[in-house]
Amino acid sequence: MQDFYIPRIVEKKLFESMNSPIVTMITGARQVGKSTLMQKLKDYVEERYSISETQGGVQIFKNVFEYTLDDIQLRSTLRKDSRYLEKDINLALGENLYTTSKKVFVFIDEVQKFPALLDWIKQVFDKNGKNVKFVITGSSALSSSKSIGETLAGRIEYIHVYPIIYPELTNSRLDLQLLWLNELLTKLGKLEQKESGGGENDSQSPTDIILGQLEGQNASKRSLETLSQNLQSIFEKAYALTREFDRDLTALVLESMFYGGLPRLYNVKISERVKLLRNYISVYLEKEIGFIARNIDLELFGLSLQSFAAQNGDPLNINQVSKEVGVGRPSLYRYLDLLENTFLIKRLYPYKGKAQEKVTKSVALYYLDTGILNTLLFVSSIPEMLKPEVYTRNLGSFILLNILVQLSLLDNPLPVYYWQDYHEHKVDFVVDLDEVVLAFVISQYSDKRKLEKTKEKFSQIATKPAIYVHPIFDPKKIDLRFRIEEEPEFNAVSVWVPLQLLV
Repeated sequence: MQDFYIPRIVEKKLFESMNSPIVTMITGARQVGKSTLMQKLKDYVEERYSISETQGGVQIFKNVFEYTLDDIQLRSTLRKDSRYLEKDINLALGENLYTTSKKVFVFIDEVQKFPALLDWIKQVFDKNGKNVKFVITGSSALSSSKSIGETLAGRIEYIHVYPIIYPELTNSRLDLQLLWLNELLTKLGKLEQKESGGGENDSQSPTDIILGQLEGQNASKRSLETLSQNLQSIFEKAYALTREFDRDLTALVLESMFYGGLPRLYNVKISERVKLLRNYISVYLEKEIGFIARNIDLELFGLSLQSFAAQNGDPLNINQVSKEVGVGRPSLYRYLDLLENTFLIKRLYPYKGKAQEKVTKSVALYYLDTGILNTLLFVSSIPEMLKPEVYTRNLGSFILLNILVQLSLLDNPLPVYYWQDYHEHKVDFVVDLDEVVLAFVISQYSDKRKLEKTKEKFSQIATKPAIYVHPIFDPKKIDLRFRIEEEPEFNAVSVWVPLQLLV
C-alpha cells in the first residue's frame, strides 16, 4: 500500500506559530504524527523564508536546520560536545547564531532525549529570539515538561497533536469538512475564522479592541430559540453535504472507532492493523515507560493498563484496580500520572456548577485512542466492539478525542468535565462556553424518564442554558437525519444527531 498523508486540523495553528517569535513545542503521544508535522513545517519554512544555494545540483538551505535526537550518534556527539549544534549552525551560517540578522529556523525532534539542550535554546532565545525560531517536539511530558517549564518559562508555546480523528478521515477520503463544534464555537464568538498568520484588525485601535470585547459579551447572551437556530443551520449544512455518502461515512465511523487514530495504521493493509496496535503497546511499555521510569515493574504496569481500560469512562474505582492488579494505591496513582504525562489517557474532573451535595467527586478516566482501548480490552472485531457493554466505553473515548481536537483550535483551549450524582444520572462531557453549557449525554438510557431526570438534576446546578448532545448510531439502519428540540423546562436545547455528522 502506497503511503499517503492525512491532513491534520492542527496544521493551521502550527503554520501560524511560524510567525510567532517564541519557541514552538509540539507535544503528543508516540507515533501520532509529530515528526511528520515538523517536516511539513520545515517544508513550509523552506518555501517561504529560506536562504539557499545550489551546489552540484543539490539545493542547500543555509538558514533552516533540522536535528533528530532519535539518532544515537547525534546524542553521543552531544554528550561529548554539548555545543555541537551551535558550532554546526554557525559554520553553515558563516556567522554567530547569537548575533545573526538572518531569519534562522532550528527544528529539533524528540528533545526530551537530551534535555540539556533546553539551556542552550534559552540562551539563544534570550540573545537573539527576534531572528532565531526554534521548533521542538517531545512525546513524553514527564521527562520534558518540568525542565521546559522551568527553563523556557514565558518563551514557549505548546501545540498538542492528538491521534487522527474522524473528520480528518472524511476530509482526506471524501473531501468533506465536518467540524460541527468548530462551527458552533465560531457562531458563539469563541473562535475566529482567520487566515494563517492573521491577527487583530490593523485598523482597530487598542481602545476599540478592548471595549469591543465587552460589546461581544453583551451580544453573546443568546436565547434558546437562537441556540436552536444555530444548531439547525449547522446540521442542515452537514446533512446536505453528507446524505449521498451515508455508507462511506458509516464505514469511516466504524473504521475510526475500531482502529483508532495512529497515522501509521492508515498506510498498511486492514488485516495488519491489529498486530501493529499490539506491537504499539509493547513498544510503548519498553521504550516510553522504560525510558522515563527505569525502576518500574513493566509487567504490573501493563496489567494496570488493562484494568484501567475496563473502567474507561466511569468514575475511577482505584480500590478495584488495586485488588485486580495487586498493586498499592500510591503506585497506581503514579501509573496514572505516567499514562497522562505520555498522553495515553485523559483524566476528567467533576463539573461543579452551583454547589450541590451527593455528587460523584472521583475523576473519570478515558483512553484517547480507541484502537489502543480496544486492544487492551481484547476486542478483536467490529461486531464485538458494537456490543452494548463495549460500545459505550468506546464511544466515550471516540467523542472525547473529537471534542479535545476541536477545542484545541481555541487560543486558550477550554477544559472538559463530567457530571454524575449517586443515583447514576450522568452527563458524560461538560464544556462551559461562558454563555452556554455544552453537555454530551452518550450513555444509553433505556428509560426516558431517567434521561429527563438527569436533565432536571443537571439544570439545578447549571448556571446558564445547556445544549444537550445525544449521539445516535445504528450501522444497520443508516439514517443521517437529526432532530432538535427546545426544552424550556430544563433551560436547554437538545439535539439528537447521527454520529456520522457529529464528530
